[in-house]
Amino acid sequence: MENQMLMFLAMCSAIGPKELIELCGPVHPSHWRYALVKYGGGIIQMSGSIAGNTHARNRYGNYVRARTKPVNPNSARQIKIRAVIAELTERWLNTLTDNQRTAWATYAAAIAMKNKLGETIHLSGFNHYIRSNAGYLDAVAQYFDDGPEELTLPDQTPLLKSQLTQIH
Repeated sequence: MENQMLMFLAMCSAIGPKELIELCGPVHPSHWRYALVKYGGGIIQMSGSIAGNTHARNRYGNYVRARTKPVNPNSARQIKIRAVIAELTERWLNTLTDNQRTAWATYAAAIAMKNKLGETIHLSGFNHYIRSNAGYLDAVAQYFDDGPEELTLPDQTPLLKSQLTQIH
């Protein structure tokens, strides 16, 4: 199994996606799996799923485990949040003006986030619109369609800080 994984990784690094599709045939998007990989003298860190294996890291270091099918509880809360995200997506596409979307894109370009590997990334304006509005729409049924004028992340409110402390 280890030799197969090494061969797969070597093959992926040696050829591009077009050649890989020609070699393996097209893969339905429902079977796509992604992994974030950090290269150095070999693979330094890898996070995500490839070929039935999930690569992750915890406080003891990197590890690989068999990929399991995630459970979909379809709880009332989960269904509500999915509806909120669908509503915000529809609003982004059909209600926001070009100027409003541009303001969110400007905000997104100014805000650096960290991915699972600790690398700096920039989300899209759409991603920030959804993450900024989902909680507010769920809590107070209010939209914030205009992009933020202050190009920084907001400070943590005392209420949120106390709620997070209670969770941990």
